[in-house]
Amino acid sequence: MFSGGFHPPTVLRRSFPTIELGVFLLQHWYGYHSEKTMGYPYAKVGSSAMYLRRPQTRLEIGDVVWVVEGVLGRPTRFGLVDCFRYSDAEHPPFAPGYSRFTVRILGHRSLLKASSPLNLADKWFFELHSRFITKQKFFNSLAAEPEIVDGLCSISGVKF
Repeated sequence: MFSGGFHPPTVLRRSFPTIELGVFLLQHWYGYHSEKTMGYPYAKVGSSAMYLRRPQTRLEIGDVVWVVEGVLGRPTRFGLVDCFRYSDAEHPPFAPGYSRFTVRILGHRSLLKASSPLNLADKWFFELHSRFITKQKFFNSLAAEPEIVDGLCSISGVKF
């Protein structure tokens, strides 16, 4: 016999979103699609999806992913091209040309009715651009960026 009482085995569980009044609190994420880097526009993807170089351990099923695209040209033009609820992930092997990625995240459908051009004169987009795009941060949580999330919701008409 051992002393100290019964200690149940440790079970590792995946964390789930916080529930408040029966409603899931969504986390919002920003993803950047560079036409120059990828070699094709986001529209050619053909579905709501993003390829990531590193898995995101805090990304949960049902989270919102906003996709901003940088379009070739001088100066680079930016647009909000997709918004989807994360529903699944795929892992390599991927098609040739995608070997640098470790995961592809997917959504069932786009929540956008149409893409929207983005303007650096809008404070929220200037913040997103300076905090993420210029620092080459291509997939990030927007949990600490409510003004950016509000701007994305406002320009897209998507409501949560």
